[in-house]
Amino acid sequence: MISAKEFVFVDYKPDWQKGEIFFTYSIDLDGSTPKTFIEKLELPKPVDISKISNVTLNNILQSIHLVLGVSYYKLFVPPKISTSKYTLTKEQAHFWDILYTKGLGEFFYKNKLDYRGLIHFPFGDNPSTIDSNTHHPTDRSLVTLGGGKDSIVTLELLKEKNINFDLFSLNIFPVQEKVAAIAQKKAMVVRRTIDKQILELNQTGQVYNGHVPISAIYAFVALLYALLYDYSYIVFSNERSSNYGNITYLDEVVSHQWSKSFEFEILFSEYIKMFVSKDVQYFSFIRPFYEIKIAEIFTRFPQYFQTFSSSNHNFRINKNNNSHRWDYSSAKTVFVFCILSAFLPKKHMLEIFDKNLYSEKRLIPIFQELLGEGNTKPFECVGTPQEMKVALYRAYRRGEYLNDCIMEELEDRLLSNIESIAQAEREVFSYGNDSNIPEKFKSIIHEN
Repeated sequence: MISAKEFVFVDYKPDWQKGEIFFTYSIDLDGSTPKTFIEKLELPKPVDISKISNVTLNNILQSIHLVLGVSYYKLFVPPKISTSKYTLTKEQAHFWDILYTKGLGEFFYKNKLDYRGLIHFPFGDNPSTIDSNTHHPTDRSLVTLGGGKDSIVTLELLKEKNINFDLFSLNIFPVQEKVAAIAQKKAMVVRRTIDKQILELNQTGQVYNGHVPISAIYAFVALLYALLYDYSYIVFSNERSSNYGNITYLDEVVSHQWSKSFEFEILFSEYIKMFVSKDVQYFSFIRPFYEIKIAEIFTRFPQYFQTFSSSNHNFRINKNNNSHRWDYSSAKTVFVFCILSAFLPKKHMLEIFDKNLYSEKRLIPIFQELLGEGNTKPFECVGTPQEMKVALYRAYRRGEYLNDCIMEELEDRLLSNIESIAQAEREVFSYGNDSNIPEKFKSIIHEN
């Protein structure tokens, strides 16, 4: 791997007339010229900043500068981090230490890197500044659009109660556009263009590659949009299942979904109140529910069956547009198939997936991993082994898959563990922590 000494957050420069913001980074490489990266965000025009103080604008742009930098830092993982145009407080630096360390947990694990004591954001003695009169947002919500069942459940439940909201996406792909059209909601989009050098360097094999905390990036960019265009709430659709980690590495739990977890939600909420703005509240609407409960609610909205997808390949930059909306080899697709099969007839399942995944023998190892029988939980956005057990047993009881190879493989284990499945069922349909959900939204969740 190419060796580097220092990662520098160089600068950020907005051009409000064009609706463009540029974020610059530099990496000091051993024995060669420093490498510079520039990332761009494009906002919908017009951009009116007259209602927002310079303090608030600088606070949010600085935060986005820091969060976008994770994609460039992880290329070389240099031992020193610097900020050249601003100074963080000790409390801010601590937040970014946590975000980079835990948000890159899967990356460190897969690259066999020892992260302990590695990340230290610099800080000074300066007090933090926040404008207590940043702006006066309307009572509108910005609902992030993923294109899968979770964000659909959120938007439909809010529509039922006539909550005033718009959809939001960081970049947008055909699946999301189709979901927005069915919802009869326009998606507000911020375009993100990463520096093309990332893709080029990844092809060399001389830099590190791996997962970044994309939901954290999404959260900060959504906050910028909320501040600029007057929204009171940023509504995500992160579920209770995302709190469940994948594996323990160097005595810490590594989680693919850490930036979707309740831990991150609280850290982020506290950070923006202390260091950005008190006028916008961030929360996950469906936080109290496990994925299997969300799937059950989703089945109430068949108008999306032929459109939605939870498969990540739909959101890749280099995706083949002619590919199927489901990646049948992914644990995420298998998991979504399984939990929906607990509630939908086989006829509907075949209409949604075009395949019966219970008849695919090659998928047995994935089913086993999802059931917790492997060394790690799959590094994808999937639920818990308890949810899988309950979903499989419910699908088994429907009697439509009894002769399929997956059911034949797992039948004995399901029938010999009925008592533990009953206990798991009580857990996965229970109601979890809703402490970060505003009261006006909490009442809607209680009804479901």
